[in-house]
Amino acid sequence: MGTFAVLGGGHGGGHGGGHGGGHGRAGSQSPELADQVLVSAALISTQRGIASPEGIDAFASPAIHPVGRAGAAEFARWDPGLHSYIVLPQLLRPLDFAPDGGDALTLSAFGQPALTLVRPSERRFRAEIGVVMDEAMKRADRHDEILVQNQNSMPFWAALVPLSPERCRHTMILLGVAMEFTMHVQMRFKHEFACWRPFELSPQVQPMIDTPRHGAFPMGHGCEAAVVAGLLAALTRPSSSAGTRAWQIMTAQFDKLAQRMADNRVIAGVHYPIDSSGGFALGKWIVAYLQRMASGHGGGYAFHHCRFDAQDLEVERRATAYRDITIALGEDDGAKPRIEPVPAWQQMFGRARAEWPANAPS
Repeated sequence: MGTFAVLGGGHGGGHGGGHGGGHGRAGSQSPELADQVLVSAALISTQRGIASPEGIDAFASPAIHPVGRAGAAEFARWDPGLHSYIVLPQLLRPLDFAPDGGDALTLSAFGQPALTLVRPSERRFRAEIGVVMDEAMKRADRHDEILVQNQNSMPFWAALVPLSPERCRHTMILLGVAMEFTMHVQMRFKHEFACWRPFELSPQVQPMIDTPRHGAFPMGHGCEAAVVAGLLAALTRPSSSAGTRAWQIMTAQFDKLAQRMADNRVIAGVHYPIDSSGGFALGKWIVAYLQRMASGHGGGYAFHHCRFDAQDLEVERRATAYRDITIALGEDDGAKPRIEPVPAWQQMFGRARAEWPANAPS
């Protein structure tokens, strides 16, 4: 899906930029590689010129930190692209998926059934083809949005709040990890359900963008938009009541943007409306799960077992918009397994939340 970009791009070089093209040394090398070769050669000659073999002490630098301490400060300094390697396995470990042999798949957390999605029926898909065709009339108006969002939703969220690596580094890192987590979870549902895309049921649909090569239900872009909207709401929520009204107005914009992004996928011809609602249901659950895994509570909480039955026509009438779907976590009586937060994720969440003015340390 790739709807949210993490900081930078990969683990790349960093001495970079600005030396220009080949300098006559690179031959057929790309300009980027030529720059790396030049910088590397310059560093070699500099080291030879200034390093002294006398009094070598590997631990003489005052800039280093003690080794062997996997603390929060050390983790925060890691390359942004590496955080998911530490956090993602810990977030995924408590989850399990159980098909019922029919149309339902249940997601469990810490051994507790947490969310069941039921795939739409063929009859429902065929009934919604007409809606997809009607929505296609909006393609000219939504053309630019659809093309940009197909690759990257970041500019749209950044138009609502100041999201940038310079201003919100830890928020960007957290959202990147959350998107990877979301991809793992939603793809399991898509794989199990293996639902047709609209163009597979009717040659009249003719999508305006390339149709993804995986199942339609639940909608991935809608799920991801719900996760971003929910996490941004959680991160920006003011610590006091002073800014509550402004925050509510802002989060309403988050919800509207998430809904519009999902609508655009239907307009583009690659999804049915029911895919959107299923994606929102899953996304809302993921937000609740990620918040709980960042909480300071070690036990005494259980997941309400929520069910989204896409074969029930009433579920669509009741949940026609993002804000109408509620996936809740509630207090347990202590009889169920403990829910253990992930310390590294807690650290990431705390750093991200502190980046927003209403929550910054005084």
